[in-house]
Amino acid sequence: MKICSRPTGKRGMRKGLMAIAMIVALVLTFATMAPVYAQQVDETEAAQKSGSIIKKGTGRAIQMQMRQTGYSTSYGKNKVTYDQFDFWVYKAPHFDIMYYQEEEAQLDEVVAFSEEAYQRLRRLLNHDLSKRTPIVYYQTHAEFEQTHIFPYFLPEGVAAFAEPTINRLVLPVDDPPDELLKLLVHEITHIFEYDFFYGGDLGRNLRMSPPTWVMEGLAEHTADNLTSLDEMMLRDVVLMDQIPTINQMSANSGFFVDYVLGQVVYDYIADQYGEDGVRIFMGEVRRDLGQDIDRGIERAFNVNAAEFNEKFRDYLRSKYLPNVLEDDEADDFGIGIFNHMENEDRPAAFSPAVSPEGDEFVAISLDRKLLKLDIMRFDMDTGEALENLTDGVNGDYEYLIAQGLTVGYRSGADMSWSPNGTQVAFFGRTPPTRTLYAIDSDDGEVDWKKKLDDLDQAMSPDIGPDGRVAFGAHLNGVRDIWIYDPSNDQLLNVTQDEVYDYAPVWSPDGRILVFTSHALGHKKLFMVDLSRPQQRVQLTFGLSNDTQPAFSRDGTRLFFASDRTGKYNLYSMALATGQVEKHTDILGGSFFPQPLPQNASAKGDLLFSNYGDGRYELYLMDIPSESLETYLADDEALPDEALAAIEQEMADAASVQLDQSNVSQSPSAGWHISNVNVAGGYGRYGGVGTALAAMSIEVSDLMGNHRIVGVFGSASRQRNLQGMYFNQRRRLNWGVSGTHQRLFFFTQDLNNLNDYDRESFFELDGVEIFASYPLTRDFRVELSAGYYNSKYLFANRLETTGGDFIVGSAYPSGRSMPLGVSLIADKARFREFGPFGGWRSRVDFRYSPPNLAELNYQEWVVDHRMYFPITERNIIAWRSWLAWSQGETPNVFFMGGLNQLRGYDWLQFSGNRAWFMNLEYRWPFIDELRAGMMLISDIRGLFFLDMGGAWFDGMEFVFVEDGQLKDVLASFGGGVSIDFGPMPMNFYISQHFNGKEFIGRPRFDFYIGPRF
Repeated sequence: MKICSRPTGKRGMRKGLMAIAMIVALVLTFATMAPVYAQQVDETEAAQKSGSIIKKGTGRAIQMQMRQTGYSTSYGKNKVTYDQFDFWVYKAPHFDIMYYQEEEAQLDEVVAFSEEAYQRLRRLLNHDLSKRTPIVYYQTHAEFEQTHIFPYFLPEGVAAFAEPTINRLVLPVDDPPDELLKLLVHEITHIFEYDFFYGGDLGRNLRMSPPTWVMEGLAEHTADNLTSLDEMMLRDVVLMDQIPTINQMSANSGFFVDYVLGQVVYDYIADQYGEDGVRIFMGEVRRDLGQDIDRGIERAFNVNAAEFNEKFRDYLRSKYLPNVLEDDEADDFGIGIFNHMENEDRPAAFSPAVSPEGDEFVAISLDRKLLKLDIMRFDMDTGEALENLTDGVNGDYEYLIAQGLTVGYRSGADMSWSPNGTQVAFFGRTPPTRTLYAIDSDDGEVDWKKKLDDLDQAMSPDIGPDGRVAFGAHLNGVRDIWIYDPSNDQLLNVTQDEVYDYAPVWSPDGRILVFTSHALGHKKLFMVDLSRPQQRVQLTFGLSNDTQPAFSRDGTRLFFASDRTGKYNLYSMALATGQVEKHTDILGGSFFPQPLPQNASAKGDLLFSNYGDGRYELYLMDIPSESLETYLADDEALPDEALAAIEQEMADAASVQLDQSNVSQSPSAGWHISNVNVAGGYGRYGGVGTALAAMSIEVSDLMGNHRIVGVFGSASRQRNLQGMYFNQRRRLNWGVSGTHQRLFFFTQDLNNLNDYDRESFFELDGVEIFASYPLTRDFRVELSAGYYNSKYLFANRLETTGGDFIVGSAYPSGRSMPLGVSLIADKARFREFGPFGGWRSRVDFRYSPPNLAELNYQEWVVDHRMYFPITERNIIAWRSWLAWSQGETPNVFFMGGLNQLRGYDWLQFSGNRAWFMNLEYRWPFIDELRAGMMLISDIRGLFFLDMGGAWFDGMEFVFVEDGQLKDVLASFGGGVSIDFGPMPMNFYISQHFNGKEFIGRPRFDFYIGPRF
């Protein structure tokens, strides 16, 4: 094969830069036609659980999800539709609330809470919504995950979302009433923000870019959602004197900054300037399009940014510094299990469970490099990791159920060590629900497992003395305590009531269960004797949270964590008398008390987890003979009058008189623009600089079940069109598409055999029906059948590839009716910058049978990608692609340019056998740059090596000859990738080589589009 390449001179580079500027301008123009989904849909809340460690997700989680999958992409995690929902609509005064019959019982609560939120926001912002807001609610989280309003996979940690294109709000209603009210207030705040800031103006929607903390902080402030765990982190920041300025908050998005500090900024404004100050500040943010928060502060409060930052710092120090000076640290009470290790070597261990002998414990351990969770067995005295118990069963479930890590935090531990010492129990995610696993405590082999098909959100298993497992789970929107007996495969609902129950633990004799229950908006401990399960006994009282119960080894005392003083500390109760003793008074927070047998460890007889210095650590302490405080649990109970008043207030908040005349059977069938994507590039093709551009516009119905996508492309003045319809209502997705494509391709110029001619064109017109069936979240099968007419238009009668003359018949024109089947696997793991671990693979087979059309061929295409993390943010990425076609009229594959073979011309090479491979080393440069409305993020560098080739049947393909590459094309170089708002931009400098020497001069290429 002969390869021609021209160097990039100064004039060519100037033309290239001008073309880049034109492409960016074109892309930005396209983007103003509709809100850019990936830029705007960042209002997704992870589990809005009171007292959660990671209770709310940021939009970055959803943006990351959108980077890993999407329409018209060959990969992506699957959204599996397990159920069919027939929605009805109730027209409340300000909302169209959509529900299905199975969840009608929650309708009055949703209506009441939504209207309460509306009035709260109306008073705060002195603003009314300009249009009615659709609210779609689901009975359980497993059903919520199946919504197509957000077309991508929804992790379990996401509890609700509000999107700004149509201002739809989607949520499950499986929270306790007080938490559901907070969740609705939070999300409806976002709806008000969209309307207040954008006012339905698409241009303003695109230009406005308030920092995330401005949006999320107001939502948290309005919902009054500052928890004891939030304040635990605030105390830690005050102690370390790491209170960020407003500018630093705007530049560094994250859970703590956006939700916790964001709320506290609004709390401070309301405290100093009243709620009118909040409204004035929001008005100034709107005035500047969210691009100059410092100036907005100065105009709103008549203080400059430096003064505001100093006063805000004083506010936090005056509120939390006294606690810092009063309380002790964990080292004053116990000995850190991993204290003898360097900080970077200490394992991240959560939710511990102690062995019956007390010499070992298991904990959920986080691999910081891979962001992978496993259950590890540790030595109690040395902290040495002895065994990874779940490394061998990871393929059996998607991920561990780990509160605060993969799901929102509720209460209780995530696993249990059996009293006989042989098993460890935990839950794994096996869509659409969860599976209970019991594994061998020595080697991790699965002893048994139970898939809970009818129960949702099962968590906190505890193995009893007789081998039965107690846990909490939802059924029909009600959360109860359940027992599973593996000896007869039977499930028993223990509590069977309307109260929200979770996190049970067995007494050592197996007669009693103690669990956490939601009472008056707080977590309280209750007890039930299994001989009389209908009679629950309340153990703790008051307006505080008591959680994570654990029996002493003799069963006489109950240890637990409580925020009774505003900080989580460790307590225990004598069950016979109800006397409570306080054991720690630690500044940060103490959790997960786990008693050890007497004399099991020289370091102490109580294992617990402590938060401090921005991390959780495990400690062992001796239970002191004298407690820090003693009181009777009953003394905390509220007087009857106060209790009745709170109960009446909660009942009034959830009650509303529904008007059945406001009910209709189906939602509106209107169509709306739901997504706009753009892509482009610039390169030298046949020695001529050429711009590529593409745009897709997607419209969908209100529920997202039906989508229409139009794709418009241009390459060297050639126009390409494609239209697609998707039906996603059922698990088997199907659709139809039509296409018109006209592309140039390269053949040898007969007037100059050292050059290529690109005046040859390929035209393709056709229609196709297709279907996709997801087997799991990671695997799917695709089928297709089409009718196409393809035509090759040659500039010369005789053409050549690689220096060998061939006739035009190597490029067959005519009609074909291909049948296709594809197998797709996607096990890649993602971070905010893209894939960083795992693999993705796709195998396509297409067959155009004889006698049905003019063209007869079979073709295979294999695409395999692997990602190897080197550090937490540096990775090696590998892609291999192979295509092979045969038959009477084998198909032709085109390749080259962009991110296939960099440094070569686009579609420069063709053949009915083709392959290429890419090897990249990727590392971070700069995380984020913000200048006014412009956001540039995830600036990453890379080195690459590309190799490949293409040839026709009957031609010899020689890899190496005379010690150098012959028919193999190769280039190497470096580049930078930048996320410019919604656009992933890629810049490369590449150099051809043949294994011995460089060929030509370095070349510059640029394109807009995702990286592999």
